[in-house]
Amino acid sequence: MLYNAINTGAVYGYSGNPDIYRLGGNNRYDTAIAIAEDGWEYADSVVLANGDDFADALAGVPLAVALDAPILVTRSDRIDNEILETIEKLNAGTIYILGGPGAISTEVERQLNNYEIIRLAGDTRFETSVRIAEELARVTGIESQYVFVAYAHNYPDALAISSIAACMGAPIIYAPKNGSIDVTTANFLQSAHREKAVILGGPSVISNSVLNSIKSTNVNNVSRLYGDNRYETCVKIYEEYGFMF
Repeated sequence: MLYNAINTGAVYGYSGNPDIYRLGGNNRYDTAIAIAEDGWEYADSVVLANGDDFADALAGVPLAVALDAPILVTRSDRIDNEILETIEKLNAGTIYILGGPGAISTEVERQLNNYEIIRLAGDTRFETSVRIAEELARVTGIESQYVFVAYAHNYPDALAISSIAACMGAPIIYAPKNGSIDVTTANFLQSAHREKAVILGGPSVISNSVLNSIKSTNVNNVSRLYGDNRYETCVKIYEEYGFMF
């Protein structure tokens, strides 16, 4: 299984001298299908996210790895036949839909009525990331001592941490640039005594007022990991956690 391979250090596709190859399609939906077909002959579950925004899909990476499930992306108002055919080929029984009807409509859900549907959603992307984090803990049976906090309205930092968070079984949750974390996120952090929250990005990305609102919860240690720009932040993340690969 992919999850076990990653967590034992035998990362999928890596043999010490890996070949480089491209997985792609005519659009993002076809590319997700190509990735799924390359990585899985079958899968008990599939994670389905909105293809026009990043937030739910990236928050869903640790859950997908825990489930050993591919992530497929769809338009919000309809699902292509090619995606339906891929799910059928994988012989999946359960579809995790990430986000509410505004992200993936009830019409899409209706087209998947032959499967068990688990929708993980809140009223905002902040709340949805918490619902995903809660499901991750349920699936793994472990309440991770780490949580990664990324800016909610741009993708680079969440993308850079996604594979590492997945290896650690740690959730990715979202925060605003200014102000404080929302009530759902605060309650999530308050509910378990976590050792560490790592904020990705400097004060211009997630302000110190947001950091202080996280410090007011039950997390023992709140820190930042960042560089002068998104590229340097990505390097800092690799320097801190790259040993996992």
